[in-house]
Amino acid sequence: MSRAYLVDPQGKLDLPQVRQQAFTPLPGILARGYTPTVTWLRVVVHNGAPGEPLVLRIRPGYLDEVRLYWQDSQGRWQQQADGDRYPYAKRSYPGITPSFMVRQVQAQAVYYLRLHTTSTSMLGIEAQPLHQALQADVRQSSWQIIYYAILLWLLVWAIADYRESRDRVVGLFIPYQLLSVLVNLAFMGYYSMLVPASYPQLADVATSWTSTLFCLASLMFHRHLLLGFSPPGLLRWVLKLLPCYYPLLFLMLAFGTIQPVMQTNTMVAPVQVLLMALTAWLVPPHPLRRLLRVLYTLSIGVIAITMLPLLGIGNVLEMNQYGQLIQSLLISALAFVLLQRRSGQLRSERHAFAVELELARQQIVIERQQSEEQSRFMAMLTHELKTPMSVIRMALGSLRMQLGEQRILAHAERAVDDMNAVVERCTQADRIEQGQLEIQSETIVLAELINDVRDNSREPERVILHPGTVPLLRSDSQLLRTVLSNLIDNALKYSPAASTINVKWGTKSTGLWLSVDNVASAAGMPDASKVFTKYYRSPGAHSKTGSGLGLYLVRGLCIQLQGMVSYRPEANIVRFEVWLPVSTR
Repeated sequence: MSRAYLVDPQGKLDLPQVRQQAFTPLPGILARGYTPTVTWLRVVVHNGAPGEPLVLRIRPGYLDEVRLYWQDSQGRWQQQADGDRYPYAKRSYPGITPSFMVRQVQAQAVYYLRLHTTSTSMLGIEAQPLHQALQADVRQSSWQIIYYAILLWLLVWAIADYRESRDRVVGLFIPYQLLSVLVNLAFMGYYSMLVPASYPQLADVATSWTSTLFCLASLMFHRHLLLGFSPPGLLRWVLKLLPCYYPLLFLMLAFGTIQPVMQTNTMVAPVQVLLMALTAWLVPPHPLRRLLRVLYTLSIGVIAITMLPLLGIGNVLEMNQYGQLIQSLLISALAFVLLQRRSGQLRSERHAFAVELELARQQIVIERQQSEEQSRFMAMLTHELKTPMSVIRMALGSLRMQLGEQRILAHAERAVDDMNAVVERCTQADRIEQGQLEIQSETIVLAELINDVRDNSREPERVILHPGTVPLLRSDSQLLRTVLSNLIDNALKYSPAASTINVKWGTKSTGLWLSVDNVASAAGMPDASKVFTKYYRSPGAHSKTGSGLGLYLVRGLCIQLQGMVSYRPEANIVRFEVWLPVSTR
């Protein structure tokens, strides 16, 4: 018929003293937040069937201690205690939540309840005749079976999906969902039924640890979910720092400081949800961004309805007593929809990636086959051309001995040399690409090597040497000879007739440098971006015999010798500069 409450700051008032105090009317459910004080509740109950058993059901089910005072038929005041610090077996009525069964002999009676708990001081009381209380228990058990079946189904789905995808976010959803089931069992009061009668306080301890672990698991899951959507830098940094204070909370729980931990969990939850909702609205465009925004925007409303009354803020509705259950079901269901869509998208991306990977693998196989075919072709071409060219060279040599020096014979020999150079360049380029070159280091006198290359060039009189002092070089003489021959031959071929080719060398940066320059011919200057490209020949150079492999080969050989080659044009001068370390192992 009526409710009223009284605050006992010191917790020292007894019942006679309390009965003399002025109570404050309470229109609905008591909600005073987290407070160390004791709260007294006075209720007036009208019983239409005096003498019949009456059940006073208390909610929520995780309260530490609720003590009931009532008058018996002789007018003597009786008391009885219940809560998750008292053995379940000693309850006068075997309800899930703390409950008292009394016989109210008068039509109207006054009851006093003393509440002292480390959890939030929320207390709702309902008076029912025994048969109605039993019916209510059956209805409650029925919907709770369905409720926990849904939560467990979501847990089973997460386990199955994680076994298939190994997605870390889904993996974090598993402990979140498991702890969601456990924390709801604690809030409903089931822990009191499960702990040993010899140690009923274990229910209170387990509830505190379970709720804190649930808050941490929830934070870790939502944090990793949001980080996967690439939020802005500042929000990403804040999300990563959010779990940092939990070691302190667990340390406080270990030392028995429970109420500040519970209050911190409840106060931080709305702040975290607001931060996550802000993050969801600021993430870059993503196919799941709209669903992400729906999840965290609705979470704000759910948290406001369920958490704020626990802090003593706002009016408490009947549904607030089941706030944790409502919050877990809605957020888990929304997270399931988001994770299912996300898992489907990830599976599609993995399938597309697998297809691309298979295509790339097939392309590599094809390219390897083509490379092997090209190598076999080069080996065949080299073999087939070397023998005829050797025969032609022998025949020309014989004719020269018979007819003496004739210009046509000189041109024929030069043509054979050009053909031989093309074949040799193709062979060496193929060996570089196949990784078949072996470096044979030996001591080289650079001046002698350059003189020899100059003397064997097509027009040695045009090649002007500008020697510099260099130490003895350890390198592969054959490969270095090929580099110099190609550079000098290239300069002679693509420069005006009778112009000079300058070859300079010296020491530079713990190595030696060597440059070959010539005046550009009518073919023009090479394209700096393509000059070392395989088969590249400038448009004006096609009148000359060549393969487009000379400079490509020079670059590859310099790399093999741990050096480098660069193109450094100046005005109408074409210049190539080679750098090699003094000692190549």
